[in-house]
Amino acid sequence: MKTDITTNEHIEEMVKSFYQKIFADDLLGPIFKDIAKLDLEQHLPVMYKFWGMLLLGQKDYKGDPFEPHRVLNSKVPLDQEMFDRWLSLFSQTVDDMYEGPTAERAKMMAESIADGFLMRFGIIS
Repeated sequence: MKTDITTNEHIEEMVKSFYQKIFADDLLGPIFKDIAKLDLEQHLPVMYKFWGMLLLGQKDYKGDPFEPHRVLNSKVPLDQEMFDRWLSLFSQTVDDMYEGPTAERAKMMAESIADGFLMRFGIIS
């Protein structure tokens, strides 16, 4: 039986699994690996804090999630298909691992983040 997302360990497991899917994906993998040159050793702890803030109310995330994506967008124009794939992989990761109100909120938050970025990049209005 699946549990809900309730601990830091759950956040870490979810984020690690999600980035494994991203890096293996033929659309998003090259963007994250070759263009963004994402260093997972540095990036994952930031993402643990980010999702811990959103889902568990933790206060240790510091940063601007939009800025790195703005820089990436200047290198390769991000589009609806990329955000749809990102969201699909995120939702699939959550659904594979967890169930409950916080898991559902995680998927809703991811959708809100994707929509916000799409609006800021002028892809949707």
